[in-house]
Formats: sequence, C-alpha cells, structure tokens
Amino acid sequence: AYSEKREFDAEGKEISMTSTRIRRELRDGAPSFRTIERNGKPVDEAPAPRPAASRRKNGGEQDWIQEFPEALDYKIAGEETIHGRPALILDFEPRAGYKPSNMKARIFEKMRGRIWIDKAESELVKTDAEMFDTVQIGFGVLAKITKGTRFSLGRRKVDGGPWLMEWTKFRFDARFLFKTIRQEQLMRWEEYKLRPDRAGSAVAASR
Repeated sequence: AYSEKREFDAEGKEISMTSTRIRRELRDGAPSFRTIERNGKPVDEAPAPRPAASRRKNGGEQDWIQEFPEALDYKIAGEETIHGRPALILDFEPRAGYKPSNMKARIFEKMRGRIWIDKAESELVKTDAEMFDTVQIGFGVLAKITKGTRFSLGRRKVDGGPWLMEWTKFRFDARFLFKTIRQEQLMRWEEYKLRPDRAGSAVAASR
C-alpha cells in the first residue's frame, strides 16, 4: 500500500509532503507489514505483525460503506465505463429521517456528491463527495469533520473475485485552538493477489 500526506498553508500552497510504501505479507497465516519505502527512498525494516486486537477492530473498517443505500437519496445522472465495466452514475444527498447505525456513517447526514455503481453486480465502484456542513463523530474537537471537507474512493473487482478498496483521497481543513490544519491524504492499494488457499480472498502487496 502507498500513503501520501500533504499539508498546505492558509493560501493553499503546499508546505510539506510525506509518503510511505508498505508491503502486506502473510507469515504463518497472520498478516504482517513491512515499510519498504519512505519519501521515495528504499528502506529495509523488519516485518511488524498486526496485533490480533487491531485485526478485529479493522476487520469492519469499511462497514460504514454498507450504509450508503439507506442513508441517501439518489438521482440518475448517466453511465460510464470503469475498468472495462459499465457503471451507473447517481447524484446523492441525505435522506430525510435517516438514522445511522454506525458512528462513522454520521457523515452521510451532511454529505452530497456523486456515486458510481457497477451495473452487473450492484457494487460501489467510486464516489466523490463533499461535506456541506460540519459533523461531529463521537466527542471532542478531534472527531469533527468540517464543512468543505472533500473525499473520494475507488473500488475494483480483483481477478474475478472480491471487490476491494483501490484508493481513498481525503482533503480537509480543521481548526484546533488557534491553529488551522489543512491536509490532503491519499491511500492507494496495489498489486492485490488472490490467496491460493482461500478462494474469494485477496492479499495486497506493493512494489
């Protein structure tokens, strides 16, 4: 996986950029992670196993995506071919009376944008969204997603098997006491490979 974080000043000029490339591997049946590149330079770090508690926590990290159908109202906006597959384009806005069952899904209450749905399998392919008002998730200032925040994501069908995350992009402005933070974060998953011992599952590697 490849991650990239950029910071901007008040005028929108980029002031810093950091990047990391990580390889996910299976060791004795358990996932481990090894940093292989930092800021464009190769590094050689020992693999670090992910704790079991973290695996359980992150196992449902994409559960909020499942809230899409119930959380929003949609309007057909056309069609487009993505990765050689026809996709239906829908514009969306919050559905009146929606009650999120997942805390992260509260973002849908103040979000509008566009979504692409695979026509053959009704899977989420891509979305591009913007927060039109601030949402507080949980408690405290660190859990606020501010008005004007934009984010997008892409998913794809891997080797005829499962649908998996391909990339996410997140740009936000947040004010902490007297400091305003402006960041853009990109995460990209590369070279998914199906595990031969488990049909329908996939492992992500990276160059």
